[in-house]
Amino acid sequence: MKNTLFHSLIASLFAFAIMLAASCTKDEDGSGGTPDPCANVSCLNGGDCDGYGNCDCPPGYYGSRCQNYDPCYALDCQNGGTCVNGRCDCPEGFYGEECERVETPTAVRITRIDLIEWPEYRSNGSVWDNNSVRPDIFLTIDINGTRVATTGYHEQCSLSNEYPYTGGQLPVYVPKTSYKVLVWLWDYDGSDGSENMGGVYFFPDNHQSTLPSTRVIGNSDLQIKYRVHYDWVF
Repeated sequence: MKNTLFHSLIASLFAFAIMLAASCTKDEDGSGGTPDPCANVSCLNGGDCDGYGNCDCPPGYYGSRCQNYDPCYALDCQNGGTCVNGRCDCPEGFYGEECERVETPTAVRITRIDLIEWPEYRSNGSVWDNNSVRPDIFLTIDINGTRVATTGYHEQCSLSNEYPYTGGQLPVYVPKTSYKVLVWLWDYDGSDGSENMGGVYFFPDNHQSTLPSTRVIGNSDLQIKYRVHYDWVF
């Protein structure tokens, strides 16, 4: 009888110990195991908790709870445009929701011309300048057949150099981009006058879909090449 009571007591104590151990592994909410780091995390705007208590936000959203939205996320500003507060700030000459459209300029302003190449000799093989081997070159600019500008001259021009022409009667305003612009080269000979070295023309609107700020104009037969700098007018 005593052995039976003893064994019953032992079994009861063992069962109590098991229950006590199990109760010690429970969380405050009564569940067992490791606390869930996402239990108190509420991700907004379709975000998901990553299992470590952090919100994994969908594209365009950010913040500890994905509560913030980047208004520039869905915009792809083109042609050098930049997004500002959800709108594309387009550079001059472009417009549209993403700066994808090119404006049509109404006029152009020539600000500078760089002389790159010219014929080294006259057609008969003689040197240009009466007083030296190298010519003293200046430019004139005609628009639709009318002379509108004459530049100063560079002395003793060498084909190994480029010569910029600015100031004086530059810049030159071309009222329509379809007008013909003819740049003449002249050798200045002082009291002996000036001698025409040839000229090459261009039309400002004859360009690619973009609006370049410089173009190289040339004629290989005439051995003339220059770089024109201009601003578009809208």
